[in-house]
Amino acid sequence: MKRVVIDHFGGPEVLRVVEEDDPRPGPGEVRVRVLAAGVSYTDALLRAGSYLGVPNPPFTPGYELVGVVEELGPGCTRLRVGDRVGALTVWGADAERACVPEAGAVEVPEDLDPGEVLSLVFIYMTAYQLLHRAAKVKPGEAVLVHGAAGRVGTGGRLVVYGHSATVANGRRSWRGWAVWYATTALVGLWGLVDPRRRVSAYRIQRLRGHRHQALPVSGRSRPLPVGGEPRDPEWFREDFGALLELLRRGDIHPVVAERLPLTEARRAHEMLESSASKGKLVLVP
Repeated sequence: MKRVVIDHFGGPEVLRVVEEDDPRPGPGEVRVRVLAAGVSYTDALLRAGSYLGVPNPPFTPGYELVGVVEELGPGCTRLRVGDRVGALTVWGADAERACVPEAGAVEVPEDLDPGEVLSLVFIYMTAYQLLHRAAKVKPGEAVLVHGAAGRVGTGGRLVVYGHSATVANGRRSWRGWAVWYATTALVGLWGLVDPRRRVSAYRIQRLRGHRHQALPVSGRSRPLPVGGEPRDPEWFREDFGALLELLRRGDIHPVVAERLPLTEARRAHEMLESSASKGKLVLVP
């Protein structure tokens, strides 16, 4: 099979495609034949080495995927071979095949476009859970949306001040790190001193393993096949079902900016900045 590999941290030029044997699923994992994998700013942060819990190279980027279950690992009971699923991976999705935890995979209807569903797995899920799980917005409440840009912006017109500034010209920016943490601390302090305002901290992922990290620096010497799964699989499955219903009713319209073959992963990373307001970049193995 083919997969994208990052040998060392840097710009898009560090991406290369290799061929190797198909992976075998471990206990509680399923092997998925990837139909679509996303490319986002998170992947650029992983590539630059500035994302929370990023492993030491070599590793495969790719935060989310949609694919078909090919093989079940020991202990898997919910999914079956042939099921179409979506999964959050943090890294590891940019490949023809990937092994993901069964607990974090969600069933995907076969009549829907994998590229559009890919946006539900990460982008729309982020917006939806921010509103309904973190902020717990009620009817009649007002929501301030500032800087509605990027992929979450095109998806839910809801964005969070994030790590994008920690990468400059495709590489790690120490100045961006300092600004991000200082701003985050000020916003948190603002929420503490003003009882009329509520600041919600949100995190959709949990990293696999038990090592705690205070800063987003390189973490593991030997990366796992994929880096994570939904923090709460039950919430994730429930909210994914709600998003599927919104998609079928035509209430949401995922935008695919461009579909590229897996072998053009470098070009996809080079296009990240110019396609931010247009929609999702999708790799098709």
